[in-house]
Amino acid sequence: SAMFNGPSVRTTAKKIGLRTESSGRFEKGLDPNTCRRALERALELVQMLDAGDVVNGIIDVYPVTREKRRIPLRPNTINTLLGTDLSREEMINILLPLGFEMDGDEIICPTDRWDMERDCDVAEEVARYVGYNRLPSTVMKGVAQARPTARQDFDELMTRTLAGYGLWECETFSFYSRKCFDLINLAENDPLRNVVEISNPLGEDTSIMRTTALPSLLEVVARNYSARAADCAVYELATEYIPSPIAHEVADNDFNNYPALCEKLAVEGKTPSDLLPTE
Repeated sequence: SAMFNGPSVRTTAKKIGLRTESSGRFEKGLDPNTCRRALERALELVQMLDAGDVVNGIIDVYPVTREKRRIPLRPNTINTLLGTDLSREEMINILLPLGFEMDGDEIICPTDRWDMERDCDVAEEVARYVGYNRLPSTVMKGVAQARPTARQDFDELMTRTLAGYGLWECETFSFYSRKCFDLINLAENDPLRNVVEISNPLGEDTSIMRTTALPSLLEVVARNYSARAADCAVYELATEYIPSPIAHEVADNDFNNYPALCEKLAVEGKTPSDLLPTE
């Protein structure tokens, strides 16, 4: 009888590309307390079938049991989450047949229900029993007014400004090849060559996460130019994936990797003289 760590099993199975029934069972999480019962049942079958001799003693390399988790039962919170009007007694009558126990106002979860942690998990169990199709439709109360963050305000400003000068926004892939650094004449010792490698790339052309959006934008311009669209002006509010050893705060980042127009707008606040606003 054995018990394996779920996250470790999933990571290894995904890394080596081998998924089995056993890995699927362990990665979802099992109750370690059942190992002893499973072992005793196996020994019982061995003795019943006369398949061997059973001796005394058990060797346990990880003699740690999982304690039953306790969660406070808060009917008002559960009713707020589900939009229902169930009483405390109704909720208790729902939970008891599912293997839960009650100790005053606390729910005692069985050790095989490792997924039970807080009120929303209890609400999910109640909702399953009641039936999702029987939950009433209610209007949310006390919804706070959402406000854009400083980054969102900046992105909106850049989008309006660049689009106003006739540029087209594009979205490119977040990964490319190391050869892209040579195509833009990036120095060999440039920190941008320190990249995050993809563990399972589709090919060499998509093997690293980008540290600059310049190669992607130049590829868009080149593709348009080859299609006889020479007047191609594009921009992208892209995400760059910088490894932690060379990561910086936003205010300390070097703006040299920005396209010329973005650099002027973000740093100098000036408008390129060769670009005119569209109607």
